[in-house]
Amino acid sequence: MGTGKVPSDFRTNPYGYTPTMAICIVYSLLFLFSFFVHIVQAFKHRMIWLFFTTALCAIMETLGWGSRLWSNLDMANNLPFKLQYIMTVVAPTPLLATNFIVLGRIIPLLGIQYSRLSPRWYLRIFLTCDIVALLSQTVGVVLAVTQHDPSLGSNIIIAGIAFQAGCITIFSLIAIEFFWRWKTGRPIKKSSRLEKGTMVRRLKWLSYALAVSTSFILVRAMYRLVELVEGFFGTIARTEWYFNVFEAPPIIIALITWNVVHPGNNFPKDLGSNLDLPALNPDNFQLIAVGRNDVGQSEERASAPEAKP
Repeated sequence: MGTGKVPSDFRTNPYGYTPTMAICIVYSLLFLFSFFVHIVQAFKHRMIWLFFTTALCAIMETLGWGSRLWSNLDMANNLPFKLQYIMTVVAPTPLLATNFIVLGRIIPLLGIQYSRLSPRWYLRIFLTCDIVALLSQTVGVVLAVTQHDPSLGSNIIIAGIAFQAGCITIFSLIAIEFFWRWKTGRPIKKSSRLEKGTMVRRLKWLSYALAVSTSFILVRAMYRLVELVEGFFGTIARTEWYFNVFEAPPIIIALITWNVVHPGNNFPKDLGSNLDLPALNPDNFQLIAVGRNDVGQSEERASAPEAKP
């Protein structure tokens, strides 16, 4: 990828425009609000893993848009430009991990026989991909903002975001197949021990939230990919409204979606609080969501001791 000709005003105005103060303030406050809500919810439901996913994304976005506000107040200072670029490029990657984890918890409730991968393998494969995307984008963005020629850093960022977009697409296709197989009753693995789970109200909302969050993260990733392919100094990169429309709103929607449809309110406690899912045995899950109208009630029924004859 070519970065294009370096604009004559790049050193005095690396954006190509002056970030709008009102927009920077609004987005910073929205991300900060989501951050505090996610922190409270993570403590309330004892979901420590959310500190490193949704909460981390929200605070990084807050710092990114706060840095853009700083640039508005001091365009001669190049530091806030570098900070906002690093934060806004990397921030959505931890959020994506939330989606991977949520699907890994929905699968055993509806039926692992409909899934091409076990919940544990979902975590292993897609969280590993997420870490690779995070590291590659971090390295790329640091190189892009610290080197005189940002070409190498930009190319690494492109590779990282393209890899991430590919992972999101594969993840989405596997998830769609899982829900389709569950809906049509076409299991991959047939077993008399495996019962079909019921799509209770809370699981339905989690599934909708998963679809919304994943879709908007993908939209943002595609925007960044097009922006960087055009060039570090291209028209898209140096036009503010593209950034204001396609960078922040998709991530705000994804974050607030998980505030509203929080995993802690909709999963049984033993599935929601632990990241490693230590007991992925079909016998432990199949009664949780079968024939119930509430996941919480189902969990209670599944954990109750059997009556003696």
